[in-house]
Amino acid sequence: MRRLRLTAIVLATVLTVCSAPAFAQDASVVGTVTDDTKAVLPGATITATGLETGVQTTATADANGQYRLRLPAGTYKLLA
Repeated sequence: MRRLRLTAIVLATVLTVCSAPAFAQDASVVGTVTDDTKAVLPGATITATGLETGVQTTATADANGQYRLRLPAGTYKLLA
């Protein structure tokens, strides 16, 4: 019985450790594009460039100036 319990604990630990990276693969970046007077800028194009990969992802701000980018985990430079 004790060996079965130990095996179950080890198995649960291994499954938890191995599956954790699978949940941290994507991220969302959300924001609002405004000018110097704090007016929103609908239709603005936002570009996220991955610093490690150089891959660019774009989004367009909605009527309220809001945008959302879905990106793989990493470090990015954002430009609007």
